[in-house]
Amino acid sequence: ILAALGLAGIGGPSVGGGINGGVTGFPTPVPQCPYQTYNGQLTGSTAGCCQRNYCYTPRSTILRSASGIATYQGNWGEYEACSVSCGGGTRKRTRPCIRYHANDTCEHESEQIHRCNVAPCPNFGPWTPYGQCSSTCGAGTQTRSRPCLPAGSTCADDNQGGATQSQPCNNGACPVYSNWSPYGACDAVCGVGQQTRSRTCTAASGGAPCTLPLVDTKSCAVSCGSCQEVPGPCQNYNKCYRVITTQC
Repeated sequence: ILAALGLAGIGGPSVGGGINGGVTGFPTPVPQCPYQTYNGQLTGSTAGCCQRNYCYTPRSTILRSASGIATYQGNWGEYEACSVSCGGGTRKRTRPCIRYHANDTCEHESEQIHRCNVAPCPNFGPWTPYGQCSSTCGAGTQTRSRPCLPAGSTCADDNQGGATQSQPCNNGACPVYSNWSPYGACDAVCGVGQQTRSRTCTAASGGAPCTLPLVDTKSCAVSCGSCQEVPGPCQNYNKCYRVITTQC
């Protein structure tokens, strides 16, 4: 067996469990039966060796160790969570270096760091101009907004607030309108006409102007009763025609 493992002729203490021949070995953390290569570094195990919880190390590894018992590395652990959710972060995984002596070192890396979540973080775009004041006069508010990019993303609030901002605005003192006057008489003598009402407006100095209507009209009707057509005098002697009026 030793010749097959490339260990013949290597001196050193025997390892218990009835293994003889001066083969240097060490206990494995977990029995490897049936034979498996342990992390790519332990080779040459036999079923009988593993049943006694011992495995042999390659000749070159034994020769590199002053103690005759080689260090080796365990399996890689799971990757840790990414350090950031977007914008490029890192995640790490490690594997143990299993030593016989405190000052022993492992030949290969014990830590791997990979980049993760490299997609850019959603960011707010530029602000739009403030919109019109919510009130044409007196106190009101006006609002501006900004998009979250890329479209459809959700942006976190920053030191400038969220997606919208509002500020107070004032277009000056509001004008003062009087009450409407009563509607006047219908302007028709007979049939359908209109009647009108009005109001006044006083604008403050430096305030908002009067913009609302000051006159209001509505339809009205006057009963014609009994009426007759009355011809007027002739208007043109070359071609006489008469204006017909209605009198009620």
